[in-house]
Amino acid sequence: MTGIFDFVIVGGGSAGSILAGRLAETPGISICVLEAGRSDNTPLVQIPAGFLKVAFSPNYTWGYQSDPVPALHNRPVPMIQGRVLGGGSSVNGMLFVRGQAGDFDHWAQRGNPGWSYADVLPYFRAYESRRTGDPEYRGATGPISVIDPDWPDKLTDAFIESTTR
Repeated sequence: MTGIFDFVIVGGGSAGSILAGRLAETPGISICVLEAGRSDNTPLVQIPAGFLKVAFSPNYTWGYQSDPVPALHNRPVPMIQGRVLGGGSSVNGMLFVRGQAGDFDHWAQRGNPGWSYADVLPYFRAYESRRTGDPEYRGATGPISVIDPDWPDKLTDAFIESTTR
């Protein structure tokens, strides 16, 4: 290795890992993935109950927060961003949320071509591997596995329903 790379990817989270994997499919190129954090191979990250210890630890997250929010009595909101290999996907308490279609459409309406929900939906479908859901909106063969809970729970069902509107 000469220390010269064809591609340098900053961040070993989901996006960086998917990008590195896709680039690695091209023979003969070299890729460097830089990640400032540590390995996510620890029970605190691997077991969902560890979320509370990991979410606010500078060993595993960056400690970002929003500006004070007037509707929350000027309190800031924690913006949990992973500081481990796997990024936010490793420290998010095993939740998977894409974002609201209206937000993407709003960005496009404000002059950001290519950011409407219809524009980004093919990318969402391409990275997702999910056994259930409408194939018009859900992917089945992507590198990120999304699994619905296998046990009935009214609160979980209500949460999932609220994210699919």
